[in-house]
Amino acid sequence: MLTLKRPRISRLAAILAFAAYIALLLNIAFYRQVLALLPFNSLYNVLVFVSMPVALFCIISVILLLASFVWLERPLISLFILLSAAAQYFILTYGIIVDRSMVTNIVDTTPADDTPRTTPARPSPRRTAAGRSPYAATSTQSSPPAW
Repeated sequence: MLTLKRPRISRLAAILAFAAYIALLLNIAFYRQVLALLPFNSLYNVLVFVSMPVALFCIISVILLLASFVWLERPLISLFILLSAAAQYFILTYGIIVDRSMVTNIVDTTPADDTPRTTPARPSPRRTAAGRSPYAATSTQSSPPAW
């Protein structure tokens, strides 16, 4: 019987593969906006555009390699993928670029600041003929209904 072995990949190869995936594929929306703003009329502009994914790959690789010494590369890879996917979604959906000030505002937002925006508004209670809300607390002694 043929038994299949689980493929093995070294830690370094996995880190480099995920860094390439994040740098190249999870930033396509950003690169599209840069292409729209950066004309390719000179070699300098072409080199600037090509250096963006290379620099991002190097930065992510160094961070993940340093984190691998304390076994944090898998949570960091997951965090990078989630953050990059969320940023790409907002870039593609709303046509914005997530910059440092937006991230700062997200981090500084408290639940008290955000609750009015995320909680649906309660409808105002209907009033009875007597001008009271039907949801208002009533006493334990009830009067007979007035018909």
